[in-house]
Amino acid sequence: MFAEFFLKLPFSNKTIKNILPNIMVLSSLVPNNSIVSKNILENFCKSVVVLGTYPLEKGDKVTVEKYDGILKDYNFWFLTLKKKNSVVYIPTSRVYNTIYEIHK
Repeated sequence: MFAEFFLKLPFSNKTIKNILPNIMVLSSLVPNNSIVSKNILENFCKSVVVLGTYPLEKGDKVTVEKYDGILKDYNFWFLTLKKKNSVVYIPTSRVYNTIYEIHK
């Protein structure tokens, strides 16, 4: 029932539709008193939302928190920002509750 409701939401896309069944299975396996497992699952879900709904594209010049650079890569675990002399890895789940700026 929840899955059917969630899939009808306007921000839902193919990525979320493919991953949602796996998330639901994983959430049923997580014990209620397991803090570590809960945090991992929560971060994974945040990453799914970020990757499925946020308008980030490789090559964008972005600012996330105090870090700015060119978005070289992103996946479930990290956003990779290339700076002038360094590379910054930002956990994708961290972007969920963060203000970020895309410079066009």
